[in-house]
Amino acid sequence: MKLKDPTTISPLDKEYLILFDDTLESVLEAYCAKKPGELGLSVIIFPEEENSDYLSFLKSFEGLTHLRILRDLTNASSLMECKTLEYLQIESLQATLDLSQFPKLREYRGDWSNKLKSVTKIESLEFLLLSGYKPRSKDLTELSELKTLKSLELVQGNMTSLNGIECLSQLIFLGCYYQRNLSDISALAIGNQQLKQVDFESCKKIQDVGQVVSKLPAIEHLSLDKCGELDNINFLKTIPSLRRVVIMGMNILNGDLNPIIESENIICASLDNKKHYLPKPAVIDELLDERLKEQAKG
Repeated sequence: MKLKDPTTISPLDKEYLILFDDTLESVLEAYCAKKPGELGLSVIIFPEEENSDYLSFLKSFEGLTHLRILRDLTNASSLMECKTLEYLQIESLQATLDLSQFPKLREYRGDWSNKLKSVTKIESLEFLLLSGYKPRSKDLTELSELKTLKSLELVQGNMTSLNGIECLSQLIFLGCYYQRNLSDISALAIGNQQLKQVDFESCKKIQDVGQVVSKLPAIEHLSLDKCGELDNINFLKTIPSLRRVVIMGMNILNGDLNPIIESENIICASLDNKKHYLPKPAVIDELLDERLKEQAKG
């Protein structure tokens, strides 16, 4: 996955304490030495018994806002009592989890399954990463109620189209990774006035990328990684807001990279060095470095 532009990174990152089976006392002491919620908690515990509520200690972490569960979650009873959570990451969800029980939740990262409930009922949700998202509709219509969502990342799944994304009017960042069946991305061009960054990785069936992306008035960063072939990249010249472009693991059939230079606002480009590409990526790098320096002076 590509590094996000600083304008689209979740603001919820912070320092985490790591909790192992035998470190509860010292970790709790370190947590309590700070203001409630100042530190996050990463839990790496092997439960002694299957389906045991091994998170019962969470009640001792007053005001906890950031929690990473880096083991299988087989019992969510104690977790559901953490009403102050703003950030929740779960490595492997194997218990029923109702996200509507976290009224302050702003970011969720984890598996999608029929055990995950009420995703669309969280009015405060801004950042969402789902792995293995497989809705019946095979699109995004089931997520279209998330009106406050700013960032959406989807890893693997069964999607064939992005229909429904046009309802996410606050979306700034979209990342689609390893979506083998995704082909129709036309809904991106409808209503997404604030979208600044779009990343596609290993989505080899997507169609009309240039036509769709050129209709995004605010896009600054475009990443296409292992997404098949492009006849040309002339569409880059029609996107005045574009600042960074990544085209890797693909083939630009006509080999003409001049549109990157002719797009006056692009300051960074990551490209493969293929024999038929002209100008060579190294030459483009030099030109863009000069452009960046000139812009810095201005």
